Amino acid sequence: MTNGATLSTDQLYLKKETRAAVDDVQGMDKVAKMLGRSQSRISHYCSSNRDEFMPIDLVAELEQLTVGKPGHPRITRALARQAGFLLVPEGGQAGEGRSLGEHLADVVGEASEVMSAMKTALTGCALDRADRQRALQQARELQDAAAELVAALEAQGG
Repeated sequence: MTNGATLSTDQLYLKKETRAAVDDVQGMDKVAKMLGRSQSRISHYCSSNRDEFMPIDLVAELEQLTVGKPGHPRITRALARQAGFLLVPEGGQAGEGRSLGEHLADVVGEASEVMSAMKTALTGCALDRADRQRALQQARELQDAAAELVAALEAQGG
């Protein structure tokens, strides 16, 4: 494993989601203790300057610690996206206990954010990399919200 590694966009996305999952558990020190690893090892898994990635057994343990947090399971969702899939919870588990109106409000809110990001991005008639990444992230969040709405509808006998 090297310092100063050049990572692909997909690898950087995994690093970002790993860092977000660690932050969901209140940081590297706490995660290191809970997973039985050193803080520096957890830091390497999150660093965009290192080509070390969290082993899958630790990903599973970390994601168990983030159940109920927004975006859960972040790393699994990122891997699914990279493979061309949308991760949809089974049996309406996502947002269980939430009304259909709450799910619909999430979808409408996310759609609004996608449109706002696209409007901003296209104002100058050019879509630069940062604008494209922002719009893509908003579109992914819209997909997630729509998938949760579908799961909630199906859970009600849809």
